[in-house]
Amino acid sequence: MNLNLISINTGKLFELAEENPMEVLDMIRDVLEEYVKGIKDVRVHDMYFDARTFEFLIEYIVKCELGEVSVKLVHSSNPTVALRRYYGYEKQKE
Repeated sequence: MNLNLISINTGKLFELAEENPMEVLDMIRDVLEEYVKGIKDVRVHDMYFDARTFEFLIEYIVKCELGEVSVKLVHSSNPTVALRRYYGYEKQKE
């Protein structure tokens, strides 16, 4: 799902994502609940930031009626590339 939902200055959004990623999720919670029914709990699984390209990805684990699902919030001019970088970052941590 590709949604341009957050109407906020990019610098402020980047800062908020670093300081309080749950607040970023709360900004789109209404839309998220349309796709993920019966949200019971949400936690931040991991975050990837690239200040050079001014992109970030936050992965949340959402407990819901179906069990647990992964939700990724991506801010990037090229989300596909950002997702690849995130998975590369995840592999390096192992």
